[in-house]
Amino acid sequence: MMRKKTLSLIATFTLVTASSVFAQAKKEVPDQKVTAAPAKAAEPEPEEKKWYEAVDFSGFVDVYYMYNNNPLQGNAIDATHAFETSNKNFGVNAAALAIQKTAEKGSPWGFRVDFQNGQNNAYQEAPYTTSNQVYNYNMLKQAYVSMYFPVLKGMTLDIGKMATHIGYEVLESMNNPNYTIGAIFQNTIPFIHTGARLTTQFTDKWAGTFYLYNSGGGTGYTSPTPGNLTSTTTNSFFESSNEHKAVGTQLKGTLIEDKLSLTWNTLYSSDGFASGYTGVVDPSQMLVANYLETGSVNGAGTVLPTGQRMKYNKDYWFMNHAILSITPTDRIQIDLDYTWSEKSGAMANANLAQQQYNSANVYTAETVLGGQVNTSHNKSSYQSYGVFSKFKITETWGVNVRIEYLNDKANNGQLNTFSILHGPNASSGDPTYTSVNGGNGYLGAYQQQINTALAEAIKASNPIFAGLTDNQILAAIDPKNYKNYSGAAANYGQYRTFTVTPVWNFTENLLIKLDLRRDWATGYQFIDIHGDKRKDQLGLTLGVVAKF
Repeated sequence: MMRKKTLSLIATFTLVTASSVFAQAKKEVPDQKVTAAPAKAAEPEPEEKKWYEAVDFSGFVDVYYMYNNNPLQGNAIDATHAFETSNKNFGVNAAALAIQKTAEKGSPWGFRVDFQNGQNNAYQEAPYTTSNQVYNYNMLKQAYVSMYFPVLKGMTLDIGKMATHIGYEVLESMNNPNYTIGAIFQNTIPFIHTGARLTTQFTDKWAGTFYLYNSGGGTGYTSPTPGNLTSTTTNSFFESSNEHKAVGTQLKGTLIEDKLSLTWNTLYSSDGFASGYTGVVDPSQMLVANYLETGSVNGAGTVLPTGQRMKYNKDYWFMNHAILSITPTDRIQIDLDYTWSEKSGAMANANLAQQQYNSANVYTAETVLGGQVNTSHNKSSYQSYGVFSKFKITETWGVNVRIEYLNDKANNGQLNTFSILHGPNASSGDPTYTSVNGGNGYLGAYQQQINTALAEAIKASNPIFAGLTDNQILAAIDPKNYKNYSGAAANYGQYRTFTVTPVWNFTENLLIKLDLRRDWATGYQFIDIHGDKRKDQLGLTLGVVAKF
């Protein structure tokens, strides 16, 4: 009996020990399905974006109908507007395609090219006449390459052909508050340059740009004469007549977040765009030349000294331009625009005394002492003031308002570039109006004959008037119809515009604007559709732009 108990105890001990051993072995080698996570698969390397996938395509088709209450119609050019020049007609303002790859940190190279066709091409580059259609009807408006540098918040260098940085308005009507280009942008600012610009983002709120252009006057073309078109020595496309480059700057930033911002632009040039290589002739050299040839300082000699090369510090055009943008609410924006510009030496307009009393700019002791010649001290200047307001009524509708004033009292002549309406338009010999009314001006032939007979009778009755022309006499007795408001002596100008533009965002891609515009200036510089002189011009322009 005792033996059986002993064997039973040994068997029990053996089973307990074995159970304990197996239990410990299970703890040391845990069940993989319960406690161990599956091995993580290696993630694939991110695929680098192809450069062509970063290229953006955009463009627009811009059409309009314009009606101004002046006699211009048919194929006559209505130069009271910058780009919309076909009065009482429908027109294709522009059709454009832009291709761009932005230079950025992840891909530090880029480019932009803008192709454009349309009726306004001829007026975007000098000499701003229809002759440009020979060259740029299929226009390369912009074309530049870009490089990005990781400096401060980012630095970008663009080199090529680009739109100007001066001015509030831009070349594309869809990007302006109003449809038509205003008088300030039309008359005071170049449109396109070739050169380079370096833009640096200093902080999240402020950026600066340095510009180096071929010319302050902008891009342009020579007259398409047979000689120019077949020349093997000169290019039809030109910007500058000398080696001087135009230098510009821009400072742009936020003064109060979402409320107040500032843009300040400058441009300084001495490139001889309008006057060639030479500066103003030295009057003392001219007097010596006259004396050596004629024996008198009052004799107008034929051997004329050549003007010295233009000097960067004397023959210049200096522009300062500022925009203060005020946003009191998310539905109202008011932009205040100011330009001050000075021209000096060969770049300045001739002084008024020279224009009035010495139109041939003859250098004699009498004209020099009388201040009736041009010198290196000639200066002309102007200021422009603009208010551009945008009022957002709904997500679809809005109203924009533009007010402009060109102060050209010190410009030695009118600043407004159009000359169609402000001349002595009653004169039958005025070639300005040949294409409009057979060279007979806007007064009927019968009335002109009556007026001419009156002028002749006045001269015959009083010998002191014998040296005057018929127009000079008629301008005194009938200034409304005969006064020459383009005459430099009176310096008529002071051009103003007021434009109200309802805006309808028909869809995200279709924009409709209706400009209701009034232009006016000193004196009777306009003519209505009936041929009567007016102090203002009224008009409307309906613009429709499809964009993508």
